[in-house]
Amino acid sequence: MIENTSVSNGWPHLAWNYPGRTTTYNIARTFETGLVITQKHNVYQMRHKNSEQIWFGGLNAPTDAWHHVQIEYTPPAQKGGMAKLKYSINLKRVDTGVQNPNSVHETGQTPYSNTIDLDTSEFQLGDSNKLRYGFTSAAGEDTPATEAIVFESIPALVQAEPSAYVVDETTNSRIGATTPAFDGDDVKLPTTKKVHPNDDLTFKYLLNYQGGKQSADGINATIDLPENVTFGSDGSDTIGTATYTSADGSTTKEVTLTTNNISDNKLTYDLLSLNNKSTTDWASVKIELNATANAIPDGAANLTVPISHLALEGPNYIADVQTDEFDIVEPSATLTISTDQGTINSQIDGGFIYLLGKMEFDPAKTIVNNDMDIYYTINGIKNKLGVDTESPAGQYRIPITTSESNGFKLGENKVVVQVVDTKYQAPDGSIETIASNKVEYTINVTDISLIVTPDKSTINVNDNGKQTMSGTIKLSEPLEITGFDNNSSSNGYRLTDGTGEVQDWQTFMSGNSSFDYEYTNEEHTEIHYTFTVGPIGSLMKGLTVGENNLKVGFRIQSLDGTATKPYAGSVDYTLNVPDIDITLNNSGQEDVAALSGQKLFLPAKINYKDNPTYGYDLSKMHRVITVDGSTQSLQIVNKEQWLTGEYELNEGIFWSIFTGIDKSKETFDAEYYVTDPYHRESNKVSFNGKRIKNYTQLSTADSYKFKECEPTPGVRELIGRDGDWGISVYSYNSPWVLTASAGNMVRTNTDGGGAAILDGNIVFIDPNDNDNIKNMNINADGDPAVIDAKENSTTATTDVDDEWSDADGILLDLNSVSAGGTYSGTINWNLTNSI
Repeated sequence: MIENTSVSNGWPHLAWNYPGRTTTYNIARTFETGLVITQKHNVYQMRHKNSEQIWFGGLNAPTDAWHHVQIEYTPPAQKGGMAKLKYSINLKRVDTGVQNPNSVHETGQTPYSNTIDLDTSEFQLGDSNKLRYGFTSAAGEDTPATEAIVFESIPALVQAEPSAYVVDETTNSRIGATTPAFDGDDVKLPTTKKVHPNDDLTFKYLLNYQGGKQSADGINATIDLPENVTFGSDGSDTIGTATYTSADGSTTKEVTLTTNNISDNKLTYDLLSLNNKSTTDWASVKIELNATANAIPDGAANLTVPISHLALEGPNYIADVQTDEFDIVEPSATLTISTDQGTINSQIDGGFIYLLGKMEFDPAKTIVNNDMDIYYTINGIKNKLGVDTESPAGQYRIPITTSESNGFKLGENKVVVQVVDTKYQAPDGSIETIASNKVEYTINVTDISLIVTPDKSTINVNDNGKQTMSGTIKLSEPLEITGFDNNSSSNGYRLTDGTGEVQDWQTFMSGNSSFDYEYTNEEHTEIHYTFTVGPIGSLMKGLTVGENNLKVGFRIQSLDGTATKPYAGSVDYTLNVPDIDITLNNSGQEDVAALSGQKLFLPAKINYKDNPTYGYDLSKMHRVITVDGSTQSLQIVNKEQWLTGEYELNEGIFWSIFTGIDKSKETFDAEYYVTDPYHRESNKVSFNGKRIKNYTQLSTADSYKFKECEPTPGVRELIGRDGDWGISVYSYNSPWVLTASAGNMVRTNTDGGGAAILDGNIVFIDPNDNDNIKNMNINADGDPAVIDAKENSTTATTDVDDEWSDADGILLDLNSVSAGGTYSGTINWNLTNSI
């Protein structure tokens, strides 16, 4: 009984059911036998589950008679539980092993698969965990066949798993979305069905031995090499490798595959024995064939690369696997790289060179260096730089050490560079990977080396200034050095700072303020150089706190006979910048008064804690000041360039820099901390501020005097002032009155004789009324003399003595002088509203 109606009765079909269940069978018909005693007989029919009509074409031709069958059984997690059983037919052609497309075939080769949940408790397995299987047949009208079953693989003997796919090495993508196994991280690659002309491709075929009673011996691998790709590389008969890996993964063996393995577009290779019983057994093999996508002919839209079929055939194992079909299409744009560098000379060990080049798109488009992956090979050995974010847009620079470990040899070396844009946006908005052409560089490597010797390779920084590196440069042979190659960006350095960040390459040329050199001998065979590197500061390039590693490159010109040749070399420096604390202390100075309209003073003492010898330049440091929530960073102004130990900061700060604060408030809060060029920050100091809204302030010279006169008894005269007395009054929003009084003028006994009082008085003559003369002597009757006054509230500076002439203002009224000498006295100033 066929349960579904997709199969016509009497037609060949596939189905399943449990043979041990009574419900699996129905009575199809009943008949009787016997003449005297009759017996009734039943004819039973199996109930067919998931019946599928299959075309079987008889035995007329192999493609009709043979059908490929595959059984996949997944045991239950627990004995007697539910298992998975997948049965498939016609998955691949019986004549070639190539996978059949999922379409109807007249020869009866249409692929079909079905997966069922299998209840293993129905099979009465007892203590066994093995599910038996077998083959039977039914009589038919056609002539029966013998030896009609051929086993490709029997898991009990050899269980192995083949896989095949293609990797586009240029675009870092994979052709083949599903396959049993992948090599390394290939499973993470994005999948594609398209490549571009000249893309580098790797066809990969894997065979992993998984178990069995026997080794997989004597297996021959036959690979169909598809058209429209070119296998191998120019100038070499090597087209790939076969790599074996031991069962424990610790050992590998590589076998080179050459054009000798190819005949009639098929590659044949006899595999080594595979097993995993011992850790040293070869448990897997990986065949990799190198290829390049062909160019698309003129007039054609694309090229199609057909499948590559791998047939594995041995005494106890037969399997087939194939890569997917894919297309070669033109990219949306052409990426071209070029260089104007000629042959580059270097030395075999210690040489350090840069490969320079340009990148451009057609149609023209801005190059984003961060999207450009740079690949290069050194004498055929692949490397990857990554992206070059340091060079200007559209340019690249590849740093390479010309050592044997990098694949260089004495003589001529070839380095091939290719750039890949992984994020190119096509006109339709899609993201496409586009590879450039390949550019070949010639590197001539000699055993003449550039020797760079630092004077001091490790520097322990003890100040905030620029650090000086120095050393000598010479060649391993006593050749004349004609100078530095100023056209080369190889002269410079790359800094890995104390945070681990690799900073941009910095170039320096002779004559720059940061770099200098001189010859140490008349033969010009040795150079002594110096250059400086400063703290990171506001430029965000330079030394930071911690261990800074400096890789310095030099490229010099040398005269070898009549020819000038360049040589490159490098040297390393380590600069240790200490992680020390900047401390501020304003203890006892927290309360400050600020005069409206004048500078704000916030005094504090600065020091580098526990480092009394650490040098610092205040002009390279900043105060980050906050007043009532408004913050400003101010460079510290200091006349003394270098300091050590403790120093008091008390620079005036203009109120106007603090925006958005309420300047009418009588009080304010302030705080600040200090930063240095290494981005170290001090602790914060806080202040309680009081704002004074009006005031006056008197300024005078430190000392002042009257003119000299001859001793003349009995002669009265007015003696004038000598020099600028510097009397001025600054007023802010305030009226003011300036008064003054004076004491006696007394001769000191340093001029000989005893002390004597001068016969005379200090007087003030009103500039506006010379008849108004006021005796300023404190012993005189009346109030102190009014010198000047402003009745209105003003904000101004009044230069009081500028308003006086020689005949007025403060003068000395001398009655007589009987004894010569120096007389001195005191003037007492009184400014109303002064502070």
